[in-house]
Amino acid sequence: MSRTTMRRMAPATAAALMLVIAGCSSDSAEPAGLDGTATTTVGPVPDPTDTPAATTSTPDPPDDATPEPEASFTQPHLPGDEPSVISLAEELPIEAPEGVTDDDLQVLEAAGRFMASWQAVLFGADDKQSGIRDVATGVQLDRLIDLIGEMDREEWVFIGTPMQLEALDLGVAADRAEVDLCIRMLDWFEIRQGAAAPASHLERYRLDLRLLDDQWLVEDTAVQDNTACGG
Repeated sequence: MSRTTMRRMAPATAAALMLVIAGCSSDSAEPAGLDGTATTTVGPVPDPTDTPAATTSTPDPPDDATPEPEASFTQPHLPGDEPSVISLAEELPIEAPEGVTDDDLQVLEAAGRFMASWQAVLFGADDKQSGIRDVATGVQLDRLIDLIGEMDREEWVFIGTPMQLEALDLGVAADRAEVDLCIRMLDWFEIRQGAAAPASHLERYRLDLRLLDDQWLVEDTAVQDNTACGG
């Protein structure tokens, strides 16, 4: 895809891990793409505090490094007595394709902020804690607000390491942009009403962004064929 023009990509036909960002309701497919295994208990629930996403302390960074976010968010709906206190990132890094421009980087940074907020929602954060209203708009914001309510009602939460993101391509044209994004969710578990199931997966999505008041916001998403994302 040209970085000065945009094109529409063909929708994928395979089930998607993250249908939550392409639209979901209580009657739709599970957002984690577990194909009906969301309520299957798979032995003892893993201790969330053992995962890299759940840290109770952060070492002092070098003087020239950006401090890591403080581990201050306690995940809801987890069984057991040991709380999972984690850090909610403000932005997730995205591996950029070759030849990106400064304008491209601004779009990628906005996509990274959106993905961090969406990840926070999956970790159990509400609309204020996740900051989703600051990074999404339109139909995409409506979907995620609906998801937050559903996850609270269903006592539904995910644990795992931070998403790994790679942009295969992107296009910017005036006040519209697209990002072709590979998303890896490694060592993830879904916990719903106390039942746990593995939720690690690899997916590919198109993020549609719109420039509003000099800020790029994600207004829609669509699942893509993840073959190009590798294993």
